[in-house]
Amino acid sequence: MDYKKKIVVWGIGKRSKYVFDSLLFDECELVSCVDKIKKAILTIHNTKYIVNDIETINELVYDYLIISMVDIIEIENYAFKHNIDKSKIIYFWHEDISKYSFLNVYPKKYCMLENKIKSYELQINNAPYEYGKYIGPQIKSAKELLKLIINKNKSLCRFGDGEFEIMLGREGSKFQKTSDFFAKKLLSVLKSDNPEVIVAIADNYGSLDKYTCDAATDIRNYLTEDVRQQHMQLLDMNRTYYDAYVSRAYLMYKDKSHAGKIFQLYKEIFKGRNIIIAEGNYTRNGYNNDLFDGAKTIKRIICPDYNCFEVYDEIYNAIINAANPEDLILITLGSTATVLAYDLACQGFQAIDLGQLDNEYEWYLRKSQTKEAIPGKTVSDMNTDRHLDEIATDNDYNSQIIMRIENRRLE
Repeated sequence: MDYKKKIVVWGIGKRSKYVFDSLLFDECELVSCVDKIKKAILTIHNTKYIVNDIETINELVYDYLIISMVDIIEIENYAFKHNIDKSKIIYFWHEDISKYSFLNVYPKKYCMLENKIKSYELQINNAPYEYGKYIGPQIKSAKELLKLIINKNKSLCRFGDGEFEIMLGREGSKFQKTSDFFAKKLLSVLKSDNPEVIVAIADNYGSLDKYTCDAATDIRNYLTEDVRQQHMQLLDMNRTYYDAYVSRAYLMYKDKSHAGKIFQLYKEIFKGRNIIIAEGNYTRNGYNNDLFDGAKTIKRIICPDYNCFEVYDEIYNAIINAANPEDLILITLGSTATVLAYDLACQGFQAIDLGQLDNEYEWYLRKSQTKEAIPGKTVSDMNTDRHLDEIATDNDYNSQIIMRIENRRLE
C-alpha cells in the first residue's frame, strides 16, 4: 500500500472549505486541524475531527502543514518564532499548489474565479458614481484638513463605516456595542455646525482610482446601492466635509509617496504641545516610534479596549480634570472618539480623533504592503492578540500614564 502524506490544516475559517475540497484522500490523510477555536468538532468527508489549539502544532506528526488563511504575515511570524519547518508549510493561496500530487487545483481556481467575477460586478455597479455620473458630497483633502488644524487650531471628528453603521442602527465594530443613545450622539455631531470642529467623512463616494485594488474592492463591497442611499440621507450635499482617511495615510493608497508629507503635517500639529492621549490599553500611540518626539509633554489616560462608550462619563471627566486650556487632546477610542472630540471642543479644548494613525505610521516605517501585526500594539482589523504582551513598556511610557479607566463590572 502506497504511503499517504499526513496533512494538518491550519485555520477553519470560510476559505478553509476550498482547502478541504482540494485534498485527494487517495493520496493523503488529514490528521488534524488547528485554530484559535479550541476543541471544536469539524466534519470533513463524513469524518469528525477535533480542532486543536495552534499551540499543539509542534506535538503533531505530519508531512505538510497547509495554511488556509489569505493573510499570512502573522502565520509566518509565528512559524519562525516556534521553529516550524518551512519546507513543510504550504501557503494555499500564495503558491502554485499543482506541484503537490495530493491537492486538486480546481477548488482554488474556482474560488479565485468567483472572487474575480464578484469584484468586476461590484466595479460595474459602482461605476456611475466612480466616473462622475452622480455627484457625491464635497470632500476636501487630508492635506487641506491638517493645514486647517495647524493654522486655526481646529478640532477633528471622523466618520467612517463604523460610525455610519451605528447611526443606522447596526453594529459598527467588534470594539463597541451600539445603542440608540450612542447613535443619536453620533448623528448630532455629524449634523453639528460648531465652527471650531472639522467633520470628516471617508472619501468613498466618488472615484476610487487612488486606492489599491483591495481597498477599492472593500469600499465597493460595503457601499452597496442601498447603503449609499442611507448615507446620502444622513449627509448634507451643501456642506463641505474633509477626508476621514487622513489617519489612514499610507496602506490603502496606490501611490504611497504622499504619506510622508501627511505624517510630517501631523508632527507639526504635535510640535511643542502639551498632549493628553486617551487610548486603549494596547494602543500605545507613539510608543517605539518618533511620532511624538516633538511634543513638549505627554500624558496618557488608558481606557478599555472594548465598549468605551459605556464608561464615557468617566473618560470625559478624567480628561477635563487633567487638561489645561492650551493642551492638545488626542483620542484613539474607536467610534467613542468621534463624540468625545466634539464634546471636548464644545468646552473650548482642541481635540483630535486620531484613529489608526499610529498603525499607519508603523507600516509606513516598515514599508509594509499589507496589514501586519505590530508587536505590542492593537491593530483593529486583525484577529490575533498573541503578540500584545511580547514587548514590555519602558519607564518613560509608564510614567506618562496618569490614569487607568476600566469597564464597569456587572453586579
